[in-house]
Amino acid sequence: MADTVQYYLEQMVPELEDLEQKGIFSKAEIKSIVKKRTKFEYALKRRISKKVDYLRYAEYEMNLEALRKKRKVRLDIKSNKTSLSDYAGVRRIYFIFERVLRKFKGDVALWLQYIEFAKGNGASRTLGKIFASAIQMHPTKPSLWIMAASWEFEENANIVAARVLMQRGLRLNSTSTSLWHEYFRLELVYVEKIKARRKILGIDQRSQSTLEELEAGQTDANDDNMIMLPKITGEEFVDEADETGEKGAVRKMEESMVEALKENNNPVLEGLLGRIVYRNAIVAIPNNLPFRKKFIDIYADFSDTEMGEQEIYESIRRDFPQNTEARSYLAARHLSRANEVDVENPEFVKGLRSCVEEFGRCVEVSQVKRSECNALELPTSEMWEHYTRFLEQWRRKVTDENLVRIMFLTFHRFAVDG
Repeated sequence: MADTVQYYLEQMVPELEDLEQKGIFSKAEIKSIVKKRTKFEYALKRRISKKVDYLRYAEYEMNLEALRKKRKVRLDIKSNKTSLSDYAGVRRIYFIFERVLRKFKGDVALWLQYIEFAKGNGASRTLGKIFASAIQMHPTKPSLWIMAASWEFEENANIVAARVLMQRGLRLNSTSTSLWHEYFRLELVYVEKIKARRKILGIDQRSQSTLEELEAGQTDANDDNMIMLPKITGEEFVDEADETGEKGAVRKMEESMVEALKENNNPVLEGLLGRIVYRNAIVAIPNNLPFRKKFIDIYADFSDTEMGEQEIYESIRRDFPQNTEARSYLAARHLSRANEVDVENPEFVKGLRSCVEEFGRCVEVSQVKRSECNALELPTSEMWEHYTRFLEQWRRKVTDENLVRIMFLTFHRFAVDG
Protein backbone atom coordinates (compact mmCIF):
# COMPACT_ATOMS: atom_id res chain seq x y z
CA MET A 1 0.00 0.00 0.00
CA ALA A 2 2.76 2.44 0.98
CA ASP A 3 4.66 1.72 -2.26
CA THR A 4 1.64 2.56 -4.39
CA VAL A 5 1.01 5.78 -2.49
CA GLN A 6 4.66 6.76 -2.82
CA TYR A 7 4.54 6.08 -6.55
CA TYR A 8 1.54 8.38 -7.02
CA LEU A 9 3.21 11.11 -4.96
CA GLU A 10 6.40 10.91 -7.02
CA GLN A 11 4.35 11.40 -10.18
CA MET A 12 3.19 14.76 -8.79
CA VAL A 13 6.70 16.21 -8.36
CA PRO A 14 7.12 17.78 -11.86
CA GLU A 15 3.69 19.41 -11.63
CA LEU A 16 4.37 20.86 -8.18
CA GLU A 17 7.77 22.19 -9.28
CA ASP A 18 6.12 23.92 -12.23
CA LEU A 19 3.53 25.52 -9.96
CA GLU A 20 6.27 26.80 -7.64
CA GLN A 21 8.41 28.14 -10.50
CA LYS A 22 5.47 30.10 -11.90
CA GLY A 23 4.79 31.54 -8.45
CA ILE A 24 1.21 30.27 -8.36
CA PHE A 25 1.77 28.43 -5.04
CA SER A 26 4.41 29.09 -2.37
CA LYS A 27 6.64 26.40 -0.82
CA ALA A 28 4.43 26.25 2.27
CA GLU A 29 1.37 25.76 0.10
CA ILE A 30 3.10 23.05 -1.92
CA LYS A 31 3.89 21.19 1.32
CA SER A 32 0.26 21.50 2.39
CA ILE A 33 -0.88 20.10 -0.97
CA VAL A 34 1.46 17.12 -0.66
CA LYS A 35 0.27 16.47 2.89
CA LYS A 36 -3.39 16.55 1.81
CA ARG A 37 -2.86 14.29 -1.18
CA THR A 38 -0.91 11.81 0.91
CA LYS A 39 -3.78 11.62 3.37
CA PHE A 40 -6.30 11.07 0.58
CA GLU A 41 -4.19 8.42 -1.14
CA TYR A 42 -3.83 6.40 2.06
CA ALA A 43 -7.59 6.67 2.64
CA LEU A 44 -8.20 5.18 -0.81
CA LYS A 45 -5.92 2.23 -0.02
CA ARG A 46 -7.91 1.00 2.95
CA ARG A 47 -8.94 -2.63 3.01
CA ILE A 48 -12.56 -1.53 2.43
CA SER A 49 -12.49 1.74 0.52
CA LYS A 50 -15.37 4.17 0.83
CA LYS A 51 -16.99 6.12 -1.94
CA VAL A 52 -17.03 9.27 0.15
CA ASP A 53 -13.19 9.26 0.32
CA TYR A 54 -12.95 9.34 -3.47
CA LEU A 55 -15.52 12.12 -3.69
CA ARG A 56 -13.73 14.22 -1.07
CA TYR A 57 -10.46 13.76 -2.94
CA ALA A 58 -12.09 14.79 -6.22
CA GLU A 59 -13.72 17.82 -4.56
CA TYR A 60 -10.39 18.92 -3.10
CA GLU A 61 -8.69 18.65 -6.50
CA MET A 62 -11.51 20.59 -8.19
CA ASN A 63 -11.18 23.42 -5.65
CA LEU A 64 -7.40 23.37 -6.05
CA GLU A 65 -7.69 23.58 -9.84
CA ALA A 66 -10.16 26.48 -9.57
CA LEU A 67 -7.73 28.30 -7.24
CA ARG A 68 -4.84 27.70 -9.68
CA LYS A 69 -6.82 29.23 -12.55
CA LYS A 70 -7.79 32.29 -10.51
CA ARG A 71 -4.23 32.92 -9.39
CA LYS A 72 -2.93 32.50 -12.92
CA VAL A 73 -5.33 35.18 -14.11
CA ARG A 74 -4.56 37.47 -11.18
CA LEU A 75 -0.80 37.13 -11.64
CA ASP A 76 -1.29 37.67 -15.39
CA ILE A 77 0.77 34.61 -16.26
CA LYS A 78 0.72 34.27 -20.04
CA SER A 79 2.52 31.67 -22.06
CA ASN A 80 2.21 30.51 -25.63
CA LYS A 81 3.25 27.02 -24.56
CA THR A 82 1.09 24.83 -22.32
CA SER A 83 3.02 23.55 -19.34
CA LEU A 84 2.46 20.47 -17.19
CA SER A 85 0.61 22.29 -14.42
CA ASP A 86 -1.99 23.56 -16.89
CA TYR A 87 -3.51 20.13 -17.41
CA ALA A 88 -2.14 17.90 -14.61
CA GLY A 89 -4.87 18.91 -12.14
CA VAL A 90 -7.74 18.06 -14.49
CA ARG A 91 -6.05 14.84 -15.50
CA ARG A 92 -5.77 13.83 -11.83
CA ILE A 93 -9.51 14.44 -11.30
CA TYR A 94 -10.26 12.18 -14.27
CA PHE A 95 -7.99 9.56 -12.73
CA ILE A 96 -9.84 9.76 -9.40
CA PHE A 97 -13.19 9.26 -11.14
CA GLU A 98 -11.81 6.30 -13.06
CA ARG A 99 -10.58 4.70 -9.86
CA VAL A 100 -13.84 5.16 -7.98
CA LEU A 101 -15.87 3.84 -10.92
CA ARG A 102 -13.75 0.71 -11.04
CA LYS A 103 -14.82 0.11 -7.43
CA PHE A 104 -18.43 1.28 -7.73
CA LYS A 105 -19.45 0.52 -11.30
CA GLY A 106 -23.11 0.20 -10.45
CA ASP A 107 -23.49 3.73 -9.06
CA VAL A 108 -25.27 5.74 -11.77
CA ALA A 109 -24.94 8.97 -9.77
CA LEU A 110 -21.15 8.66 -9.95
CA TRP A 111 -21.29 8.27 -13.72
CA LEU A 112 -23.46 11.36 -13.95
CA GLN A 113 -21.00 13.38 -11.85
CA TYR A 114 -18.16 12.22 -14.06
CA ILE A 115 -20.10 13.21 -17.17
CA GLU A 116 -20.94 16.65 -15.79
CA PHE A 117 -17.31 17.29 -14.91
CA ALA A 118 -16.14 16.29 -18.37
CA LYS A 119 -18.81 18.52 -19.94
CA GLY A 120 -17.66 21.45 -17.84
CA ASN A 121 -14.14 21.03 -19.15
CA GLY A 122 -15.20 20.61 -22.78
CA ALA A 123 -13.50 17.24 -23.11
CA SER A 124 -15.26 15.89 -26.20
CA ARG A 125 -13.07 12.86 -26.75
CA THR A 126 -13.16 11.90 -23.10
CA LEU A 127 -16.93 12.35 -23.00
CA GLY A 128 -17.39 9.93 -25.86
CA LYS A 129 -15.45 7.27 -23.96
CA ILE A 130 -17.31 8.01 -20.72
CA PHE A 131 -20.72 7.68 -22.36
CA ALA A 132 -19.68 4.43 -24.03
CA SER A 133 -18.48 2.96 -20.72
CA ALA A 134 -21.50 4.21 -18.78
CA ILE A 135 -23.99 2.81 -21.29
CA GLN A 136 -22.11 -0.48 -21.45
CA MET A 137 -22.40 -0.79 -17.67
CA HIS A 138 -25.99 0.48 -17.48
CA PRO A 139 -27.80 -0.23 -20.76
CA THR A 140 -31.21 -0.16 -19.05
CA LYS A 141 -30.86 3.39 -17.73
CA PRO A 142 -32.74 5.70 -20.12
CA SER A 143 -31.19 8.85 -18.66
CA LEU A 144 -27.73 7.83 -19.92
CA TRP A 145 -28.99 7.20 -23.45
CA ILE A 146 -30.78 10.55 -23.44
CA MET A 147 -27.74 12.44 -22.19
CA ALA A 148 -25.48 10.79 -24.76
CA ALA A 149 -27.84 11.55 -27.64
CA SER A 150 -28.33 15.13 -26.45
CA TRP A 151 -24.58 15.64 -26.29
CA GLU A 152 -24.10 14.27 -29.81
CA PHE A 153 -26.80 16.52 -31.22
CA GLU A 154 -26.25 19.75 -29.29
CA GLU A 155 -22.48 19.74 -28.87
CA ASN A 156 -21.27 17.76 -31.88
CA ALA A 157 -24.17 18.65 -34.23
CA ASN A 158 -24.35 14.98 -35.19
CA ILE A 159 -28.00 14.05 -35.70
CA VAL A 160 -27.09 10.65 -37.15
CA ALA A 161 -25.17 9.58 -34.04
CA ALA A 162 -27.94 10.96 -31.81
CA ARG A 163 -30.57 8.93 -33.68
CA VAL A 164 -28.47 5.78 -33.47
CA LEU A 165 -28.10 6.19 -29.71
CA MET A 166 -31.82 6.76 -29.23
CA GLN A 167 -32.77 3.79 -31.39
CA ARG A 168 -30.33 1.49 -29.61
CA GLY A 169 -31.65 2.68 -26.28
CA LEU A 170 -35.22 1.97 -27.36
CA ARG A 171 -34.32 -1.52 -28.52
CA LEU A 172 -33.16 -2.27 -24.99
CA ASN A 173 -35.79 -0.13 -23.22
CA SER A 174 -38.82 -0.29 -25.47
CA THR A 175 -41.24 0.53 -22.63
CA SER A 176 -39.37 3.62 -21.39
CA THR A 177 -41.73 6.58 -21.76
CA SER A 178 -38.95 9.14 -21.26
CA LEU A 179 -36.86 7.65 -24.08
CA TRP A 180 -39.78 7.77 -26.52
CA HIS A 181 -40.62 11.34 -25.56
CA GLU A 182 -37.04 12.55 -25.88
CA TYR A 183 -36.53 10.80 -29.21
CA PHE A 184 -39.74 12.47 -30.41
CA ARG A 185 -38.46 15.84 -29.17
CA LEU A 186 -35.09 15.26 -30.88
CA GLU A 187 -36.74 14.85 -34.29
CA LEU A 188 -38.86 17.96 -33.79
CA VAL A 189 -35.86 20.06 -32.75
CA TYR A 190 -33.94 18.81 -35.78
CA VAL A 191 -36.73 19.84 -38.18
CA GLU A 192 -37.15 23.18 -36.39
CA LYS A 193 -33.47 23.97 -36.89
CA ILE A 194 -33.70 23.12 -40.58
CA LYS A 195 -36.71 25.41 -40.95
CA ALA A 196 -34.86 28.24 -39.17
CA ARG A 197 -31.88 27.90 -41.50
CA ARG A 198 -34.12 27.83 -44.56
CA LYS A 199 -35.90 30.96 -43.34
CA ILE A 200 -32.62 32.81 -42.80
CA LEU A 201 -31.44 31.83 -46.26
CA GLY A 202 -34.79 32.76 -47.77
CA ILE A 203 -35.49 29.36 -49.33
CA ASP A 204 -38.57 28.29 -47.38
CA GLN A 205 -42.02 28.67 -48.87
CA ARG A 206 -43.02 31.67 -46.77
CA SER A 207 -39.76 33.46 -47.58
CA GLN A 208 -40.21 32.77 -51.29
CA SER A 209 -43.65 34.37 -51.27
CA THR A 210 -42.22 37.33 -49.36
CA LEU A 211 -39.49 37.72 -51.94
CA GLU A 212 -42.07 37.77 -54.71
CA GLU A 213 -43.99 40.49 -52.89
CA LEU A 214 -40.81 42.49 -52.44
CA GLU A 215 -40.06 42.25 -56.13
CA ALA A 216 -43.60 43.42 -56.91
CA GLY A 217 -43.16 46.40 -54.59
CA GLN A 218 -45.90 45.32 -52.20
CA THR A 219 -43.77 45.22 -49.04
CA ASP A 220 -41.18 47.38 -47.41
CA ALA A 221 -37.80 47.01 -49.07
CA ASN A 222 -36.02 47.64 -45.80
CA ASP A 223 -37.12 44.38 -44.15
CA ASP A 224 -34.22 43.43 -41.86
CA ASN A 225 -35.53 39.90 -41.36
CA MET A 226 -34.80 38.83 -44.92
CA ILE A 227 -31.54 38.14 -46.73
CA MET A 228 -32.09 39.06 -50.34
CA LEU A 229 -30.70 36.41 -52.66
CA PRO A 230 -30.14 37.21 -56.32
CA LYS A 231 -32.15 35.34 -58.90
CA ILE A 232 -30.15 32.97 -61.07
CA THR A 233 -31.29 32.73 -64.64
CA GLY A 234 -30.84 29.74 -66.87
CA GLU A 235 -28.29 31.55 -69.01
CA GLU A 236 -25.95 31.92 -66.05
CA PHE A 237 -25.22 28.23 -65.69
CA VAL A 238 -26.49 26.47 -68.80
CA ASP A 239 -26.56 27.13 -72.49
CA GLU A 240 -30.11 26.94 -73.88
CA ALA A 241 -28.80 25.44 -77.08
CA ASP A 242 -27.22 22.51 -75.26
CA GLU A 243 -30.18 20.89 -73.45
CA THR A 244 -29.29 17.30 -74.33
CA GLY A 245 -25.68 17.31 -73.24
CA GLU A 246 -23.95 17.41 -69.87
CA LYS A 247 -25.17 20.93 -69.11
CA GLY A 248 -28.74 19.87 -69.73
CA ALA A 249 -28.37 17.00 -67.28
CA VAL A 250 -26.96 19.37 -64.69
CA ARG A 251 -29.89 21.71 -65.20
CA LYS A 252 -32.42 18.93 -64.73
CA MET A 253 -30.64 17.81 -61.57
CA GLU A 254 -30.70 21.35 -60.21
CA GLU A 255 -34.41 21.67 -60.92
CA SER A 256 -35.15 18.38 -59.19
CA MET A 257 -33.14 19.48 -56.15
CA VAL A 258 -35.10 22.74 -55.96
CA GLU A 259 -38.38 20.82 -56.10
CA ALA A 260 -37.20 18.45 -53.37
CA LEU A 261 -36.26 21.39 -51.16
CA LYS A 262 -39.71 22.93 -51.36
CA GLU A 263 -41.45 22.52 -48.02
CA ASN A 264 -44.66 21.15 -49.55
CA ASN A 265 -42.72 18.36 -51.27
CA ASN A 266 -40.49 17.45 -48.35
CA PRO A 267 -42.18 15.06 -45.86
CA VAL A 268 -39.35 15.52 -43.35
CA LEU A 269 -40.10 19.23 -43.04
CA GLU A 270 -43.77 18.39 -42.60
CA GLY A 271 -42.96 16.40 -39.45
CA LEU A 272 -43.01 12.88 -40.86
CA LEU A 273 -40.14 11.66 -38.65
CA GLY A 274 -41.90 12.76 -35.47
CA ARG A 275 -45.12 11.05 -36.52
CA ILE A 276 -43.22 7.83 -37.28
CA VAL A 277 -41.68 7.94 -33.81
CA TYR A 278 -45.14 8.39 -32.29
CA ARG A 279 -46.61 5.47 -34.25
CA ASN A 280 -43.85 3.17 -33.05
CA ALA A 281 -44.19 4.50 -29.51
CA ILE A 282 -47.89 3.62 -29.18
CA VAL A 283 -47.17 0.15 -30.53
CA ALA A 284 -44.57 -0.38 -27.80
CA ILE A 285 -46.73 1.27 -25.10
CA PRO A 286 -50.32 0.84 -26.31
CA ASN A 287 -52.63 1.50 -23.34
CA ASN A 288 -51.18 4.57 -21.66
CA LEU A 289 -53.22 7.74 -22.09
CA PRO A 290 -50.87 10.10 -20.13
CA PHE A 291 -48.03 8.81 -22.33
CA ARG A 292 -49.89 9.98 -25.47
CA LYS A 293 -50.95 13.28 -23.93
CA LYS A 294 -47.30 14.10 -23.26
CA PHE A 295 -46.62 14.08 -27.02
CA ILE A 296 -49.20 16.85 -27.40
CA ASP A 297 -47.43 18.83 -24.67
CA ILE A 298 -44.14 18.44 -26.52
CA TYR A 299 -45.75 19.60 -29.76
CA ALA A 300 -46.77 22.84 -28.02
CA ASP A 301 -43.15 24.03 -28.09
CA PHE A 302 -42.87 23.80 -31.88
CA SER A 303 -44.46 25.30 -34.97
CA ASP A 304 -46.56 23.76 -37.74
CA THR A 305 -47.61 20.74 -35.69
CA GLU A 306 -51.32 20.62 -36.55
CA MET A 307 -51.03 17.48 -38.66
CA GLY A 308 -49.12 15.58 -35.98
CA GLU A 309 -51.47 16.71 -33.21
CA GLN A 310 -54.48 15.62 -35.22
CA GLU A 311 -52.97 12.15 -35.66
CA ILE A 312 -52.49 11.84 -31.90
CA TYR A 313 -56.07 12.93 -31.21
CA GLU A 314 -57.40 10.43 -33.73
CA SER A 315 -55.36 7.62 -32.21
CA ILE A 316 -56.72 8.45 -28.75
CA ARG A 317 -60.27 8.49 -30.10
CA ARG A 318 -59.71 5.14 -31.80
CA ASP A 319 -57.92 3.31 -28.97
CA PHE A 320 -59.79 4.69 -25.93
CA PRO A 321 -63.47 4.74 -26.97
CA GLN A 322 -64.78 3.86 -23.48
CA ASN A 323 -62.34 5.91 -21.43
CA THR A 324 -64.07 8.96 -19.95
CA GLU A 325 -60.75 10.70 -19.28
CA ALA A 326 -59.78 10.27 -22.94
CA ARG A 327 -63.15 11.54 -24.16
CA SER A 328 -62.94 14.51 -21.81
CA TYR A 329 -59.42 15.27 -23.04
CA LEU A 330 -60.58 15.18 -26.66
CA ALA A 331 -63.56 17.41 -25.92
CA ALA A 332 -61.38 19.99 -24.13
CA ARG A 333 -58.63 19.95 -26.78
CA HIS A 334 -60.06 23.03 -28.53
CA LEU A 335 -58.88 25.10 -25.57
CA SER A 336 -55.69 23.18 -24.86
CA ARG A 337 -53.63 26.34 -25.39
CA ALA A 338 -56.22 28.78 -24.12
CA ASN A 339 -53.86 30.24 -21.53
CA GLU A 340 -52.06 31.94 -24.41
CA VAL A 341 -55.31 33.34 -25.92
CA ASP A 342 -57.24 36.43 -24.86
CA VAL A 343 -60.69 35.42 -23.61
CA GLU A 344 -62.15 38.27 -25.65
CA ASN A 345 -60.62 36.87 -28.82
CA PRO A 346 -63.15 35.38 -31.28
CA GLU A 347 -60.94 32.30 -31.59
CA PHE A 348 -61.30 31.68 -27.88
CA VAL A 349 -65.08 31.93 -28.10
CA LYS A 350 -65.08 29.55 -31.07
CA GLY A 351 -62.90 27.04 -29.20
CA LEU A 352 -65.07 27.22 -26.11
CA ARG A 353 -68.18 26.61 -28.16
CA SER A 354 -66.55 23.56 -29.81
CA CYS A 355 -65.61 22.14 -26.41
CA VAL A 356 -69.13 22.57 -25.03
CA GLU A 357 -70.69 21.02 -28.12
CA GLU A 358 -68.43 17.98 -27.98
CA PHE A 359 -68.97 17.50 -24.27
CA GLY A 360 -72.69 17.80 -24.94
CA ARG A 361 -72.57 15.07 -27.58
CA CYS A 362 -70.75 12.78 -25.14
CA VAL A 363 -73.32 13.13 -22.36
CA GLU A 364 -76.27 13.04 -24.77
CA VAL A 365 -75.13 9.68 -26.12
CA SER A 366 -74.87 8.45 -22.57
CA GLN A 367 -78.42 9.64 -21.77
CA VAL A 368 -80.23 8.34 -24.85
CA LYS A 369 -78.53 4.95 -24.97
CA ARG A 370 -78.21 4.22 -21.28
CA SER A 371 -78.65 0.44 -21.70
CA GLU A 372 -75.96 0.29 -24.36
CA CYS A 373 -73.67 2.41 -22.21
CA ASN A 374 -74.04 -0.02 -19.34
CA ALA A 375 -73.19 -2.88 -21.66
CA LEU A 376 -70.08 -1.01 -22.76
CA GLU A 377 -69.19 -0.20 -19.13
CA LEU A 378 -69.25 3.54 -19.83
CA PRO A 379 -69.22 5.41 -16.49
CA THR A 380 -71.84 8.08 -17.30
CA SER A 381 -71.52 9.90 -13.96
CA GLU A 382 -67.79 10.27 -14.47
CA MET A 383 -68.38 11.85 -17.89
CA TRP A 384 -70.72 14.37 -16.29
CA GLU A 385 -68.11 15.09 -13.63
CA HIS A 386 -65.49 15.80 -16.30
CA TYR A 387 -67.93 18.09 -18.06
CA THR A 388 -68.84 20.06 -14.95
CA ARG A 389 -65.18 20.37 -13.91
CA PHE A 390 -64.41 21.79 -17.34
CA LEU A 391 -67.18 24.38 -17.06
CA GLU A 392 -66.13 25.28 -13.52
CA GLN A 393 -62.56 25.78 -14.75
CA TRP A 394 -63.64 28.47 -17.20
CA ARG A 395 -66.49 29.96 -15.18
CA ARG A 396 -64.18 32.37 -13.35
CA LYS A 397 -62.46 33.50 -16.54
CA VAL A 398 -65.50 34.04 -18.74
CA THR A 399 -68.57 36.09 -17.74
CA ASP A 400 -70.66 35.31 -20.80
CA GLU A 401 -74.34 34.87 -19.87
CA ASN A 402 -74.81 31.96 -22.26
CA LEU A 403 -72.01 30.03 -20.55
CA VAL A 404 -73.56 30.69 -17.12
CA ARG A 405 -76.89 29.40 -18.42
CA ILE A 406 -75.27 26.28 -19.87
CA MET A 407 -73.50 25.63 -16.57
CA PHE A 408 -76.76 25.95 -14.65
CA LEU A 409 -78.52 23.47 -16.97
CA THR A 410 -75.56 21.11 -16.79
CA PHE A 411 -75.47 21.07 -12.99
CA HIS A 412 -79.25 20.62 -12.91
CA ARG A 413 -79.17 17.63 -15.28
CA PHE A 414 -76.25 16.11 -13.38
CA ALA A 415 -78.19 16.40 -10.10
CA VAL A 416 -81.31 14.85 -11.66
CA ASP A 417 -79.36 11.95 -13.19
CA GLY A 418 -77.66 11.20 -9.89
